[in-house]
Amino acid sequence: MPLSKGLIASKWLRAVLSTHTSYLMTCPDITERLGPMYELIEARTRLYPKLARLHGKLSLISSQMNFDENGHTNGDDNESDDDGSS
Repeated sequence: MPLSKGLIASKWLRAVLSTHTSYLMTCPDITERLGPMYELIEARTRLYPKLARLHGKLSLISSQMNFDENGHTNGDDNESDDDGSS
């Protein structure tokens, strides 16, 4: 399975920051330069738990809809009368 662009970019960014940490620490304006990137990462990680919950709920609804489309009913286990007629 191919890696997503975001995963590749995050691995690359981590490697670059790890490799060049000593240089970056000497830059006086590093906060201003990396601030927008930090804010973007912070925003995405802040939204992740909500998106994961939404994904779970949508998966549950989708599986229930597929279950119903395959001829199953919701809650009615006794569809026939005692005498065998429908």
